[in-house]
Amino acid sequence: MRPPKPECHFKVDHFGIFSIADHFGIFSIFSAQIQQIELKFVETRSFKPANIQHFNDLLSNVDFSEVLSSACPNTAYNEFMELFPESFEIAFPMRKILSERKRMKSEPWITTGILESSKMKSKLFLKKLNNPSLQNSDNYKAYLAC
Repeated sequence: MRPPKPECHFKVDHFGIFSIADHFGIFSIFSAQIQQIELKFVETRSFKPANIQHFNDLLSNVDFSEVLSSACPNTAYNEFMELFPESFEIAFPMRKILSERKRMKSEPWITTGILESSKMKSKLFLKKLNNPSLQNSDNYKAYLAC
């Protein structure tokens, strides 16, 4: 025996036909709070080999004769400190970068070994995704099996 079908009544209106059923509608109300994420910037310098080479080139073009010929060490130091920072600022300028937000929260149970394993797993996974070869897939699966 089949359960009886619910009765539906139809009402004809000027705009169309509306269905009125014998059960209540289900509504969900969600309250969403929009959180404004504050971007954090960090000032840093880049000490790439190309910047170091540029710094060496700048220093080789600086005239240090006044520093070397000075008899007073304090005077020589002050003269050097006028010449050196200028080359340093040109070769290694301060740059604002976004701070890393991906770092794991430091919990007491997260050891350095767990962090290194997590990084290695992520590295192998990205390698598998970016270069889908049998070798990369096998390396990733073998690391997961450990």
